[in-house]
Amino acid sequence: MPRHAVAWLWTDFEAHTDAVRRGYGGDVVGAGGGQGRLVAWRQGHRTWNQPGALTRFMLDKRFIRENPQAVKDAVAAKGIDLDVDELLQLERDTRKLQFEVDEAQGRRRGFAKQFAKADEARRAELRVEQEESDRQLKASREQLAQTGVRLAELMLQTPNIAADAEESARWHAELLATAERILADLGLAYEVVECSTGDMGAGKFRMNDINTWFPSLERYRETHSCSTLHDWQARRANLRYREADGTIRFAHTLNNTAVATPRLLAALLENFQTADAQVRVPEVLRPYLGGRELI
Repeated sequence: MPRHAVAWLWTDFEAHTDAVRRGYGGDVVGAGGGQGRLVAWRQGHRTWNQPGALTRFMLDKRFIRENPQAVKDAVAAKGIDLDVDELLQLERDTRKLQFEVDEAQGRRRGFAKQFAKADEARRAELRVEQEESDRQLKASREQLAQTGVRLAELMLQTPNIAADAEESARWHAELLATAERILADLGLAYEVVECSTGDMGAGKFRMNDINTWFPSLERYRETHSCSTLHDWQARRANLRYREADGTIRFAHTLNNTAVATPRLLAALLENFQTADAQVRVPEVLRPYLGGRELI
């Protein structure tokens, strides 16, 4: 039975296993070998199992550094409980600690080269120096692991930010029109709603709901939803493409309902029922039912 994963982080597996267990009370559940590979730990009842998850955040960290106010505005607009200043400080701390780890690992390689050429007296000195350097390296790695966890938690809360995306807008209009054509062809009355920012999820840039008429309720109820997410969702899934000039970019994604069977079936039954407890088949569906007009 899988258990809950607190986070993923980039680190050296062997060096951080103990730090992860001590600091977060969980079990290390997977990693690649060598520096800069993925480590995860679990705690609770569910496990994340997507390698590379930490590198596929919803927003690019450089964008957040360069546009902190835009991120803060998006956080406020969507009502997300996210401290952007804390995120930025953790990101700075993480880069600093990663630099310290890299420097310490470079010194470790230097000790190995010196040791091969040194006499016994110098080797004894090098052993003492290396032990102290290794203690510092271990401390930096542990701190990097702990900082990375909190940074991961905050990064996964970052909302989508508006971007120049004409192609996304074109496809949004096309998908929305498709949903409308389905309802129109079925002969169902509907309304299209432009959802406010506060009603959308963190990753959504634009969302339209389509509400269909339900006679029993004497009101329109949601049957379709069309959303534009720009590259927010693609960063998590690592969906990328290469442009003609060779530039690699994250794709933009959109979500749209075509036919949500239970909801649409209920709308058809309510709107096309007859006085003698039958249902009139919409004309567009009759070829699929042998030409039947009533069921």
